[in-house]
Amino acid sequence: MVEYRPGLIPPEAERAEVVVLGGSGTTEAFRWLYDPILGDDSSLSPSERFIPNPSEEIGDIQEMRKRREGAVENIVSRLGQRVVVFGHSIGGLQGTDLGRRRPDIVAAVANAGGLQDGMEKETLSTWLTKMAVGNPPDAVHMRHDSPFMKEHRERIATEWSPDVLLASMAATIDTFFPRLRGLGLELPDGQEHQRLIVAPKYIPSVLLRRFTGVPDGGMPENVQRLPSRFMTEHLFLPMAGVIAEYIDDFRVAAAQKGLKVGSAVNALTPEPEPAYELQAVA
Repeated sequence: MVEYRPGLIPPEAERAEVVVLGGSGTTEAFRWLYDPILGDDSSLSPSERFIPNPSEEIGDIQEMRKRREGAVENIVSRLGQRVVVFGHSIGGLQGTDLGRRRPDIVAAVANAGGLQDGMEKETLSTWLTKMAVGNPPDAVHMRHDSPFMKEHRERIATEWSPDVLLASMAATIDTFFPRLRGLGLELPDGQEHQRLIVAPKYIPSVLLRRFTGVPDGGMPENVQRLPSRFMTEHLFLPMAGVIAEYIDDFRVAAAQKGLKVGSAVNALTPEPEPAYELQAVA
């Protein structure tokens, strides 16, 4: 497994701004988890660039989508430039959905412990989280093999804009998504999905390969190790210092893609109705 080391970026290099989509049930009280990612070099405060996921909205996929998209649009209008969307847990699903549909406002998407590839099976952690947010009926759509997730993956594999970067970071240990880790998403030919596992050097690559990967047990190609000082876990993954360093590099790469709002090649493409039907499942 190749090791990825964040590079030394000149202080004067142009950087895209970061907007964070928090995980399930996150409110402003949880923003401290994401402070290393949000940074303090923006014209907007960290609070203004953090988009929580209020518990009362959990379970309505379309409502979460609309509310968070509107919040990102508002931030982009204030900044006057496309942004990097950082998604944690369910924020990874929403971030990749937004990156696919709105390259006019999103320059790059980075996920940490993201749900963008669905979950292979329910674990104790995911069950407890589901119960904590009221056992939402739409949780069934989060399964890797659901029609919702299948179409999500297919559309990213065919519609993702070359003007939007994509990176996914997995934890050393993830009790929420033990195997998929969001690393399996494919992009159209010629585009690169940067796949990383945040883990210490002392953990053999063979163990990381054994306990992570797609449903058939094989890890996707081109996965790199992002070396951390300690083992990382799903909930606190955004606090890993090496991720903040990586995001600094990522922001520069996103700026090189161009930050002008609406400048993306496929910007403002009409969104067709989804083929699947979202409905309450008993």
